Amino acid sequence: MKILTTKIFYVYLSALIISFFTPIAKLMFLVGLLVTFDIITGVIAAKKRGEKITSKKLGASVTKTLLYFIAIILAQLMQNNFLPTFDQSITKAVSAIFAVIEFKSNLENISSATGIDLIEKLKMYIETKRQVKKNEE
Repeated sequence: MKILTTKIFYVYLSALIISFFTPIAKLMFLVGLLVTFDIITGVIAAKKRGEKITSKKLGASVTKTLLYFIAIILAQLMQNNFLPTFDQSITKAVSAIFAVIEFKSNLENISSATGIDLIEKLKMYIETKRQVKKNEE
């Protein structure tokens, strides 16, 4: 009887964990992917600049990723338990902030490695699109 109760507990616990992480799994994966690409582009850019790659610098990326994931989990906890009727997703907002930070860092690394200022080119592209849209109105 005790074994059956323990099995039921673990099945319930597993279902609870899966139901919690299912909505945020994609967000965590995408943020993790952006961090992974940031590490790769950072290493390439550092080699291009002649900098030494150290485990201390790479370890900081692991810590950053862990903290990003904790923040996403905390945002999901807040959303589910304290703001369930709030129309906007706090979890998506937090994830988007991390995504933008990592996207910008990737562009900076790529710019450093290639010599092409991608951020400036992106700004010019957005401004051109904004002007076209403004002229159409």
